[in-house]
This record gives sequence, structure tokens and C-alpha cells, in this order.
Amino acid sequence: MSPPPKSPESQVRPYTSPCSEVDNDQIAAVTSRPIPISNPQNLCPRDATPEDLEKLRHVADKIPRIAWLVAFTGAAQRFAFYGTTVPWPKFPPQSDVLPHAGKILALAARSRFHLSAADPSYQSFHYNRTVPWTAAFVHEIRRGLRSCRAVICFTVFYLCFNQSTTNIISQANQMEISGVSNDTVQSLNAIFYIIINPIIQNWLFPFLARRHIAFGPIARMTVSFFLLAVAMGYAAGTQALIYSRGPCFSYPRACEAATVVGVDGVTTEHRPNEVSMWVQAPFHLFLAVGEIFGFVALNEFEYIEAPTNMKALVKAFEQFTAALGAGLSMALGPVSKDPWLVTMNASLAGTMAISGVAFYAVFWRFDRYWHTNQNITNSDDSRVIVTEDSKE
Repeated sequence: MSPPPKSPESQVRPYTSPCSEVDNDQIAAVTSRPIPISNPQNLCPRDATPEDLEKLRHVADKIPRIAWLVAFTGAAQRFAFYGTTVPWPKFPPQSDVLPHAGKILALAARSRFHLSAADPSYQSFHYNRTVPWTAAFVHEIRRGLRSCRAVICFTVFYLCFNQSTTNIISQANQMEISGVSNDTVQSLNAIFYIIINPIIQNWLFPFLARRHIAFGPIARMTVSFFLLAVAMGYAAGTQALIYSRGPCFSYPRACEAATVVGVDGVTTEHRPNEVSMWVQAPFHLFLAVGEIFGFVALNEFEYIEAPTNMKALVKAFEQFTAALGAGLSMALGPVSKDPWLVTMNASLAGTMAISGVAFYAVFWRFDRYWHTNQNITNSDDSRVIVTEDSKE
């Protein structure tokens, strides 16, 4: 039994354009079968009406925010990739530095740590051996090791710097927080950094340069050592002030006098000693200035002194130094508690000051050569700090 015929209004007619500019015969020639469409008149081009424009204006409002977020994130990712890689030249791959550097250090270790023993001429004369590196590469290893000697001194620097994220936050918890959390005061470091860094870069350094006062990277790093020593000394003084105030004195929040009933009338809380948390603000000021002098000068020193093939290795060694500082911070865990915090902070301040004196006593010559030769470039298009090799 055949289905009942459809009404003329519901029948779908094959597509034939009613528009005069459309060739219906050409459409039939390129299509294998007619295109069914219910109302061909709507496909004719026409001018937009005010009602159409009003509807189009609100189309973007119907797009969910997650779609805009995905589109923006994708565009930002593409810009970050191509914007940072396309402008830079692509150098052909070179031989790996690590295997050759390891072999050179091994040869030096077997020769009482004399790098000259790894020189190709030395190996050829004494052992009749041909090595795959050049004398210039051995000299670069020597320069890289000189850079690492300065970087290793930052172990104590990182040890004291890490106190701002550990014991200093705990110290703030022992003080009256005045309506903010004890983590909030840590943001003062970033605030001071943002404010003081332009002052130092745009005013202090040009002022010293106009008066021909040498202030090289070693001097700046030494200043940062002493600033961190002052910061740790101030932290020790702040801790002594906390211990001198009630209600718990040397054991903040750990005595019966500090126990108070909570707002719900059931739970109990322990109030801190009667010292405002904002007393810590100068510590973060000294820390921020020390960070500006220390880390910026260290990066400059590494970039200038380390050879081109050794810059990444020296930077990686800096991260190893930071890891050593973090490990020492963990080792101080057993003594990082009341009532020994004053002694611990004072000891760190003294260690930092002694490290600053020793650092400058060992590396002060670098600044002299840096100031003299800062306009001289070597074959790697980098400035030379030291022009004479250390005697072996």
C-alpha cells in the first residue's frame, strides 16, 4: 500500500534558484541530483534589514565564555611560540659539550687538577694521543670553572634567602597580624622589589657612572651579601622582641595565658605575642634590595665570564647551588623552633657577613679587569673580565 500523497505545501521541491543571476542549468550539470530545499526564495541575495542587523549584534552574546577563553589561550600559546622562536636565528647543531668537558675534567683530575694536562699539545707530546677538542675549548672550561667558583659562594646566600618562605612566615604567625594573614606580609618583598629596582637601575647606577665610580658585579654581589646579613640580623632582633612580649614570651601561642575562647563559644584559639606583624617590613626591604644587587649581578657575571658553550652549564650549576641552599635549610629544621630562633637567625647573619668578606677577598680582581676591559670584546662577542689565566 502506497503512502498517502503529501500536500503541495509540504512537498520539498528540487532546487531551482529564482534569482536571475544564478544559472540553474549549470547547477544541474555539477550536481548528481537535485538539491531539495523548502523555500528557494530565501537564498536570493538581498540587503540586510534593520531587524537582521539587530539580531547580528547579539550573536556574540550567545557564545559561552569558555569558548572565548579557549580561543584567547590558543592565540596566546601560538604567539608565545612563534614570537619567541621565529625572530631568533637557527644555528646548526654542534657537538655536545658535556662529554668533552667531562673528559677534560677527568684528565685534569688525574694530573693533580691541572687543566693544562688536557691541552691537545700536552696529550700529543706526552701520550702521543689525539683529542677531539682544541686548546681554546680547554681555555673555555677554565673560564667556566672560574665562574662556578663565584656561583658556589651563593649557597649561603640561598640559605638565608629561603628563610623568607619558611621561618619568617612562621615568625609572622607569632605576631599580631592586624587583620591580614601571615602569608600576606611576604608580598612586601615583591612590592619593594618593584619600587626599588627602577630607582637603582635608572638613578643609582647612572649616578655612579657619571662620577666614574666602579661598581662591578663582584662589588654588587658583595653588597647583596651584607644586605642579607643585615636582614637576618634584623630578623634575629625581631624574634628577640617577640620573646620579650607576653603573653607567652619565649614560647608564642604555647601557654595557657594565650588560650582564648572562639567566637562560637566552643572552640579555643591561641593568640600571639603582643607585637605587630608590620615590624617585619624592614626585613623584606633589605631582602628585596639584596635580591636586586645579588641575583642581577650574578646573572651579569655568568653571562660575561662564562664562555658561549658553557653558559647553560654555569646557569645549571647556579640551580644546583640553590638546591644546596634548600638542603641546608632543611638541615636546620631541628633548631628552627622556639626558643632557639634568635640564635639561629643571628648565626645566619654572622655567616652571611663572613661569606661576604671572603667572597670579596677572593674575587675582587674580577671587578678591576671588568672595569678596565668592559669595552673590549673577545672572539665570542662577549666582554672579558679576566685577561690573565690563573697559574696552575
